[in-house]
This record gives sequence, C-alpha cells and structure tokens, in this order.
Amino acid sequence: MLKVCAVVVTWRPDLALLDEALAALRPQVAAVLVIDNASPECAEIAARVAHAGGRFHGMRRNVGLARAQNLGARWAWAAGMDAILLMDQDSVAAPDMVALLAAPHLRSAVSADAAQPDAADASRSGLALLPGTGAPLVCTAPLPVDARTGMPMRLIRTAAPAGQDDDLVPCAFVIASGMLIPRAAWRCIGPMCDALFIDHVDTEWCLRARAAGGALAAVPAARLMHRLGTDGRRVWLGRWRYFPHHSPMRHYYMVRNSLALRRLPHVRAGMARWLAWRAALLVLVSLVVLPERRRRWRAVRAAIADARAGRGGPAPRAW
Repeated sequence: MLKVCAVVVTWRPDLALLDEALAALRPQVAAVLVIDNASPECAEIAARVAHAGGRFHGMRRNVGLARAQNLGARWAWAAGMDAILLMDQDSVAAPDMVALLAAPHLRSAVSADAAQPDAADASRSGLALLPGTGAPLVCTAPLPVDARTGMPMRLIRTAAPAGQDDDLVPCAFVIASGMLIPRAAWRCIGPMCDALFIDHVDTEWCLRARAAGGALAAVPAARLMHRLGTDGRRVWLGRWRYFPHHSPMRHYYMVRNSLALRRLPHVRAGMARWLAWRAALLVLVSLVVLPERRRRWRAVRAAIADARAGRGGPAPRAW
C-alpha cells in the first residue's frame, strides 16, 4: 500500500468547490497538504483545510504553481510518503481514483534482460515497469472529465506497445491535476521547473521524464472531474472543439511558456511546434470570441518578447 500525500495548490479558490475536493481526497490518501499562494482569503482557506483534516501552508506571496508543488513534495518526502498526488483546487477525485492510480506502481517489476538496462535500474529503484515496454513507470494519471460538459478530455497518447491493454494507456504527457508520482521517480526526474511559474509546468516535467527513459500512463478507469478556465464555448474549426476561457494573464503564460519549451534540449522539435500551434490556436480563438481583445493582444506580444529574451518567472506586469 502506497502512502500518498495529496498536494493541492490554491489561489483564490471557489471555497465550496474546494470543500468538495478536499472531502473527496481525504479518505483516499495518507495526508492532504494545501499550499496557498497568498490568496486574500487565506485565513478562510486554512480553516476549511483544518476542518477537512488536512494541513495548510500559506505563502506570503504568489510563488507560482511549480514552486508550490515542489515545496509540497519536499514536505511529503520528509514525512515519509511513498508518492505525491498533485491536485488543482477545483478538481474532484472519484472515490476510487487514488487506489486505481496506485495499483500499477505496486506491481512487481518484471525481470530485466541485458537489452534493457533501464529496466534493471528501475527494478533496483523500486519503480514498476510499463507492461510491454520495460520502461520505468514514473507517473500515472486519471482520465479527466470536463465538469461543465461531462465529456472525457482527450488523452495525448503514444503508440501502444504490443500486448498493451486498455487499463493502462501510455501518454506523451498528462495534466498536473491527478498526477501520481512515486518518490523514486521524483528523485530520478527532478522537481517541477520554477521558471515556468504556471502553464506547461506539467508538460515540461512529463517531456523531461520521457527523455530520461521514463513512461507515463493514464488509467482510464480512474476519473477526475476537472475544470479548464473560468468558462468555455464550442467553436467549429473543422469539427466542434471546446475552448476554455482564460484571462489575459493566463494567455501570457501559455504563449511564453509554449515558446520557452522550444529552447529545452529534452523537447523534440515536432512536439515544440505542436505545443506552439495549440497555444496560437487558443489565443486566436480567444481574440475573436472573448472581450478585452486589446489587453489580450498586449499580453501575447509581451509573452513573445519575453520568450525570445529567455525571461521566466512571474509576469512582469498584470494585464
């Protein structure tokens, strides 16, 4: 049985939804740690976390999602946890989600032959192996379900190995909310990238993990009710697509970090182009259908300039 610590990062959360998220998590994990990024209502958040049986740590300033997750992981390892479960403030886990995510990590590592040195290393480190590949399994993730539409979100899959079943789906990357990462994997891959602050923090870690020989897998039976953006609408672009609404500030981070990934040695050129295309499409649709077009365009221009200059961390101003 894995001792799992849920690490929930908050910033100005919907308090009723946070209550629901904490209530769903508490029976499934050994500990719940909430790290608040200097929300104005941090005292109320702390009270609700205590009522739910969790631990609370409030930051004096907004340090970003990545650094808060790293602080949570550091606490979890010091507390003797076997794995961390990264969670967003507005994501609600199904009652059996954590058990389903943990199960693949509890399988005995298969025998590694001479042609699979990485598998041998994984066996010694205690990481399970992805069936059919022999790659060490560094992360499992649930199938996110859009809480507004009830529709499952699309998984970014990799080619399934021969003999792979549908219980464990190899993925190129997964979203942060619901990522279950064993301690050994965190030690091998390293922490989240602070410089990204927010947006594509999860993408970068996943791509780094895969470049190091690790495997990521989704467990479709494990469900997570998840919310993207503050709202959304369907737009016809060859087919009906759902586009979440984000603030101009979030568009800054999306564009800057999508372009910043192209500089990293572990991000392949094709993946970098695809990520940049996705960001461009999202921003283009937002500029057409959402208000505050001038603010959004100024944020996008600043993001492009900062990406070219190699600037990371928090945005230099608010939009």
